[in-house]
Amino acid sequence: MELHVFLHGALGSRETVTQVFGQSEHALFVEFPGHGTRSDENVRFDLSDFARETLDMPEIRKASKISVFGYSMGGYVALLMAYFQPEKIKRIQTYGTKYFWSPEIANGEMSKLQPDIILEKVPAFANSLEVLHGANWKKVVLETARMMKRMGDLPPLNDAILNEITCPVEVQRGENDNMVLREEASAMAKALPHGRYVELKGLGHALKKVAIFGAS
Repeated sequence: MELHVFLHGALGSRETVTQVFGQSEHALFVEFPGHGTRSDENVRFDLSDFARETLDMPEIRKASKISVFGYSMGGYVALLMAYFQPEKIKRIQTYGTKYFWSPEIANGEMSKLQPDIILEKVPAFANSLEVLHGANWKKVVLETARMMKRMGDLPPLNDAILNEITCPVEVQRGENDNMVLREEASAMAKALPHGRYVELKGLGHALKKVAIFGAS
């Protein structure tokens, strides 16, 4: 039976994906280091490290082929997994994964990632982060901001990397996504040898139930 691997987004956890898609015997919901139940781990948030650790999970090492769904940050990790071990990945779906990065774009995202301001201005969001990550939620926010700065300085994906990814990739974007532009999602799909861009009506950046690997 094919193993389906689900990867969460920035500031998220395994739980944020299982809440949307539910549990399944043949699904693996990954929790990245420093997130969720692993928030007490003192790690540098690095997309390549996340990809390599995920590939090294026992369930994935045992599987001959896997299909990967990556939401937002998880989409970068999924694509890097296919770049590092192309023989392992059967197919990929990304949702809400931003392709265009620059120092200016990173600064704009980082301005939203200030724990004390989140606590003061949007306490409900702060509370939801504490539910996900416990007492370490502020550390998760700050590490995410540092990661985004590095992404602005050196974007995690480029056309050269994408050109090396040989498996089919469906690049999904919600039509109302204000973080990921249509042009960049389309450009990412075009840079992939077997990429396909799909725009989902009525959806924004937040993860919702979407069709996975041909199933509804």
